[in-house]
Amino acid sequence: MRIEQARKAGSLNEEQARERQEQVPLAQTRLELRPAIEGLPGTTSPGLLATRQVVTAVWFALTLVQFVIWVLVCIIGLHFANPWWIWSFVGGLIIVGPLWWFADAEFRTSNAAVNGEGVSTT
Repeated sequence: MRIEQARKAGSLNEEQARERQEQVPLAQTRLELRPAIEGLPGTTSPGLLATRQVVTAVWFALTLVQFVIWVLVCIIGLHFANPWWIWSFVGGLIIVGPLWWFADAEFRTSNAAVNGEGVSTT
């Protein structure tokens, strides 16, 4: 669909569109599909996706480590300690949340432009 729209818009010539369309049925994972749709309108840049994944993984790992330490402190001390790990969780969420939102917003905006939605003529 996106390949055909890019061909009609002149972003791809007939041969490039045909090569990309031949790759689509052969792809079994998103990673294998990426070369076929890379650079087309309506796709999120790979750099933004990689950044989002790395930042999310680091945030999740640090929060998990702090949570495990907090649980051990509670178990070893035989009392409920204040959940101080929540501060890191919320702080990371303030960073990770906009990354996810921005990547999705970029996809929605470019996808709407490809489909002709939301284009104002005034």
